[in-house]
Amino acid sequence: PDDALDRIDEIVRLMEIEAEREGDERLRPDVVTYTAVINAHAYHRRVDAGPRSMELLEEMIEKGLTPDITCYNAVLSAWAHSKVGMGSDMAMNAARICWELLERIDAEESVTADYLTLRYTLRAIGRTHERDEAAVDRAEELIRRMEEGYASERFKEGADVIDYNWLLMLYSRGHIDNAHEKCEAILSKLENELRIPSIHARSEGKTLRPNTASYAHTMQAWARSKQPDKARRAHGTLQRLINFHETTKSRDLQPDANCYRLLYLACARSFECPDQKRDALQIALRSHKDVIKSGIALDARYFRNIFNVCNSLLDKGSKQRNQFAVSLFLKCCDLGVVDDTILRRLKKSVGKELLVKLLGRNDCREVRYLPPSWSRNVTIGRNRL
Repeated sequence: PDDALDRIDEIVRLMEIEAEREGDERLRPDVVTYTAVINAHAYHRRVDAGPRSMELLEEMIEKGLTPDITCYNAVLSAWAHSKVGMGSDMAMNAARICWELLERIDAEESVTADYLTLRYTLRAIGRTHERDEAAVDRAEELIRRMEEGYASERFKEGADVIDYNWLLMLYSRGHIDNAHEKCEAILSKLENELRIPSIHARSEGKTLRPNTASYAHTMQAWARSKQPDKARRAHGTLQRLINFHETTKSRDLQPDANCYRLLYLACARSFECPDQKRDALQIALRSHKDVIKSGIALDARYFRNIFNVCNSLLDKGSKQRNQFAVSLFLKCCDLGVVDDTILRRLKKSVGKELLVKLLGRNDCREVRYLPPSWSRNVTIGRNRL
């Protein structure tokens, strides 16, 4: 029920009242009680889960109770899993508090950080995206501590692919000159698990095998790099994903539209010289044909990026650019994914005369003035920018 957390908090208050009335200290909430309440807040993932968990932690300490690592982990989980926007101010605050809480745990003699302590802190830091300059260094330290704890048998679990994906994401979205190299190094380590599973034994249910996200983050790092062959390298990463998927038939390694979006991002940014533009364009065109044949579900975000390739690598007014733009727009109409961003990219791609032929007018700024079927599958609103 919606008031479940309020009712749980009320139970703790009533336990205190009952203990006072009966004069029985055994009725007072203890560490287990507080941990259970904090876990309830973490489970419901409300925006205020983190602040409320800290209030409960400080409340129990004021009452003379000593939190154990299970209790601390519950607080970290509440901060790490609360429904705050990725890269938001609240995500930044959650990461800061989790890191300070980890330092507090490390400084205390009565508790020792375990795998979950490090994992929840890593998750909180990962949600800051590129806004926190210290995020990458801290994430690297957390991964190192996980692996050292596992190697020394202090931890029953080591870093798995989810943990490494948080680090890959921070690399790919941060401002690190060699982010692509760092991502490739991690991806290579994860790929070893696909080739020789016994190398990185993990507890049941945990794995170091890469998944689609591992490749996507690496492709994004290539796209954001200053490497002249970024399109070719991003395509090579995608091709490895495709090959492993064909070999393993694993759903965790299935290429999706996001992978191709990131490939097109790398292609659209490859315009420094004619050779780069030519190679990047060929990669994008071949890949687009493969996607259409594959039956991968495509949305407006996919077409935005392939439109960017069209506008970045093909000369304005050229026959090839016009034909490609028209084919993309017609496919968007067929799939019902035309939104305002697609409309803007179409206007940038073609001249007014061709625009009139496609839309019936050249002053159309919003898709709400177009046939509803063209945007029937746009879930965020037909006129949202």
